[in-house]
Amino acid sequence: MRKIMVLVITLALLISLVGFQFVQVLKANPILYCPEIIINHDGTITPSNSLLVRNGDTYYLTRNTTNFSFVIFCSNIVFDGQGYTIDGSTGIIGYSNKGLRLAYVTNVTLKNMAVKDFWWDNIALESCSYCTLLKVQSTGGQPLKLEASNFNKVTSSNINSLIVRGSNNTFFGNNIYHIMKPSQPNVWDNGAEGNYWSGYSGNGPYILNSNNIDNFPYNSTIDIQMPVPPIPSHTINPASTSLPTIAPTPEDTTIYDPMASPLETYLPTFSSNPPSPTATITPIPLASPSPTPEPTLEPTLTPSPSQENNQTDDFTLPIILAVIVVIAVSAAALVYLKRRKP
Repeated sequence: MRKIMVLVITLALLISLVGFQFVQVLKANPILYCPEIIINHDGTITPSNSLLVRNGDTYYLTRNTTNFSFVIFCSNIVFDGQGYTIDGSTGIIGYSNKGLRLAYVTNVTLKNMAVKDFWWDNIALESCSYCTLLKVQSTGGQPLKLEASNFNKVTSSNINSLIVRGSNNTFFGNNIYHIMKPSQPNVWDNGAEGNYWSGYSGNGPYILNSNNIDNFPYNSTIDIQMPVPPIPSHTINPASTSLPTIAPTPEDTTIYDPMASPLETYLPTFSSNPPSPTATITPIPLASPSPTPEPTLEPTLTPSPSQENNQTDDFTLPIILAVIVVIAVSAAALVYLKRRKP
């Protein structure tokens, strides 16, 4: 009898401890939303920032980011990641945004980027058509998802997880490791080249179902060369930074134009003769007129409204859970002991 009571009490304490730790983890890691950078219908960027630079109809990511997600509402553009990564990880779970979301657009090209570890979708195409994904990496647990999207193309990409809810989308030259088998017909090769599938046995076509067949699957992973990001990775924003240069000598009258391209890497220029020991490096302002400095985005981590309204005191919820567990276990023990009496 005494052994049974000791066992019951020990079990109750262990369950209470586990419940306490679980609640603390949830309270310490609420659902987080990172700020969004939006390409609007008219091509403008909201908010203005140095992380995403526009040059005509092409938008360039200028560095790695772990604090922002992106939304595209503008058709007929190119989003070039330049080899950088959009990282949604926060430590335990990812941000609850979709890392890169395209909504109701056509003829958008995404290329040269990695998106990983967001809590929902890494990349989502929602009601999109005739878009192209080229040299894109979607890694971590969440998918690249095509939702109600048709006639899009994905090629030369690494895809950890893929969901396709649409038709007539074309995939070839990709490494695909997990897929939710689509019900609508799509195209999985270009007539000569298919994809690498982690579940492929190496014999004949790779058949997802009768409407989705890769006739030219690869037997091994495809070597997809992703672009190397420009150096330095913290690309200077020429609209808000004075750049150092060497004061020209009589033999060197070449003057840099820092506004020649928003994506150039600016380096000091020396003449053919080495500068004298007395040469000094002096900062010079940008060529006038100077554009208005762009504000620096400060990331904010905001719990969802439901969590803000429902958070309890630090110990209230764990104590309630512990009491419930102890009562339940004790009641079960009493019933058991009562039934054992002769």
